[in-house]
Amino acid sequence: MIKKVLLILTLFAFVGKGFSVVPEGEDVNVYASSHAIIIQQDEDRMVVKEVKIFDMLGNQIVSSDISQVSTKFRIEKSGVYIVKLILEENQIKTLKIIVN
Repeated sequence: MIKKVLLILTLFAFVGKGFSVVPEGEDVNVYASSHAIIIQQDEDRMVVKEVKIFDMLGNQIVSSDISQVSTKFRIEKSGVYIVKLILEENQIKTLKIIVN
């Protein structure tokens, strides 16, 4: 279990409200607000196809396909979460989100 957590921790980048998390030219924002993790995309080109959210112990708490421009995932407990975005062409972006 410790190796799993360490692996996840080595893959993240901190993201706050309004930060872009995909390559230049792609408009995707991921942020936390009111006990939720929100993913917003450009409606002309939705690059995020799937999202997985893990707690800091490596337990998966959300796994969902993305089909909307703005998607909100309710998070019951405050804390630090790892968000894994699966993009077009199977690219993966991993980031850390703090939920208050």
